[in-house]
Amino acid sequence: MRHIPGAILLVLLTLAATASGYPPGDCGGHVIMTGGSNIRLEPSTNPEPAYLWVLAASGGGEAFLIDGEGHSSTNWNFEPDVTYLFSTNRYLEIYFNGGQVELYYGGAEAGAPLQPICNAATLGPVLILGDDGDLVGIQSSRNGPPPVEVRVFGRVTFTWSGSLEHYRLEHLGVVGQFLPEPCEGDDCCDPVEATFPILPNEGDDFGAYLVLSEDQKPIHWDFVAFRDLECGASADPVSGETPLEVTFTGEAEGGTGGYSFDWDFGDGKSKEGRTVTHKYKTGGTFQWELTVTDLGGNTCGSEGTIVTNLPFALTASPEPRSGHPPLTVSFGAEAEGGTPPYTYAWEFGDGEASDEQNPTHVYNEVKKWLWTVTAADAEGREAGITGDVYCGVPIDPAITKVKKLTRPFRLKIKGRDFQPGCTVFIDGSAVPQTAFKKASKIVAKKKKPLKEMVPKGQEVCVQVLNPDGGISDCFWYTR
Repeated sequence: MRHIPGAILLVLLTLAATASGYPPGDCGGHVIMTGGSNIRLEPSTNPEPAYLWVLAASGGGEAFLIDGEGHSSTNWNFEPDVTYLFSTNRYLEIYFNGGQVELYYGGAEAGAPLQPICNAATLGPVLILGDDGDLVGIQSSRNGPPPVEVRVFGRVTFTWSGSLEHYRLEHLGVVGQFLPEPCEGDDCCDPVEATFPILPNEGDDFGAYLVLSEDQKPIHWDFVAFRDLECGASADPVSGETPLEVTFTGEAEGGTGGYSFDWDFGDGKSKEGRTVTHKYKTGGTFQWELTVTDLGGNTCGSEGTIVTNLPFALTASPEPRSGHPPLTVSFGAEAEGGTPPYTYAWEFGDGEASDEQNPTHVYNEVKKWLWTVTAADAEGREAGITGDVYCGVPIDPAITKVKKLTRPFRLKIKGRDFQPGCTVFIDGSAVPQTAFKKASKIVAKKKKPLKEMVPKGQEVCVQVLNPDGGISDCFWYTR
């Protein structure tokens, strides 16, 4: 009997477990036997076999077996989910006594195949015995890819039954589901990348894998030399204003294939996938990391930096906005977002200017003055604000919102520059009572007469008159 290496690796490429499949007697395939039936199983010839294997996928029962060399077994009992390896490379005759058993079978080759195995599912499943640490590359034909299920086996036991020599391989579990890469062209049947590893199981010095291809779709496979796992990643864009959406793309090669991509975006968020997108909502510098893991547990990483800025914005105000000359006004400006540092340029309206962030200016002439401040960040972004200062002249208030209050009926008026003693006017007529709350809020009162001044569904002009004579523009309101 030919010696089988101590490190046994099993790769079965065949159709998914289903009652349909290869007709009995074909070279490699699938058959269901019932009591009283007999069949001759022949190994597939892709490649030329050294052994014949049989997998009892389900069911069981007693049988009489005889191989092509004349070795026989009486009282043979098929056990479910067990793979048997027979020394014959010719055929195995089975005379099944009772019950029902579902069998997969095919040829077995000792040592790595001399060339890639092509169209494995359509020409019959093949079992390959090799050394531990091998890698298997799988591709599908152009009409794929079919889903591929990988099962792992362990504990190979040599035994006899009568004069029939055989090995017993016990099923350990399912490794996972895979989708082989589709291929076409002259080099289609020549995989070069590892799809999954043949690795030792814990406590054993060998690995054994069962690969099922769905619907008998062709699969091309070969042993592939191990290469160190290498990976890289890119991000686009790498900087910008928030909210900033970034696309991350990972790449991997070598290792044992079956890569998983795990991203840490540096802002407490993470995601899985070869290509992912992430939105940065706050400003800052974020260190992202990619970890790639292959089926053998090998890892490699890549990292980079994303710089985000809040949108460039500017706020500014004078204090006070009104008064009698000489009127000393303290101006203040605050830029944010963009890229610091910031520069400021003030024009006070009377020919004077300043490049300070918070300058002070004195107005001596009675007049309504217009001032302007412009800020710029380090990348040349600009933002500007224009306002006014009332030096010795009435300040015009402004209304920004009018809201109806009930129980009793009132109008709450919001805005700016309201003065104590101001009066609310509706369509040019003063309301019965105006209550001053603060410079940004007043309330018009007196339920019955006020309701009559604001008819339901009719648009009215609401204005505020300050004691100094300043009056707001109309704010059009409909109750």
